[in-house]
Amino acid sequence: MSLITVLESVALVSASIYAGATYYVAAVEQPSRPGAPAGLDLEAWRRANDRAPRYAASALVRAGAGLIAGWEALHRWPWILGAFLLLAVLPWTVLAMLPIQRRLDETRTTSADPKARRLVERWGRLHLGRLALGLGALALFLEGMLQR
Repeated sequence: MSLITVLESVALVSASIYAGATYYVAAVEQPSRPGAPAGLDLEAWRRANDRAPRYAASALVRAGAGLIAGWEALHRWPWILGAFLLLAVLPWTVLAMLPIQRRLDETRTTSADPKARRLVERWGRLHLGRLALGLGALALFLEGMLQR
């Protein structure tokens, strides 16, 4: 098994895990928050958000694996484009989502505050961008495997 094949496999499996995790947040966790009693939605968001940096860091590792695998030849464009989609998770998170996360993490923000609930809902809509980037990268990595 060549190094390129290993890198492709790492990128594909990791992108699958990332896409699955972001889908779970978008389809299960986030929709349950607005229906939670006042206070529980923000607390649930805070607990779940503590895990987010690990997913973002692992997305960058996967992007690197896909980029290296795709750079081998120009006809391997799905790996390069998929890697750039995963790399886009970082600026999307920092520019679009981090300001909301910081406001929600403020100690003055209480879970009974209607503004907090709106921010959690807005964060959930922005999270769909990460889901789209992850699913796009996964689709491109699958295309790259099919082109072999």
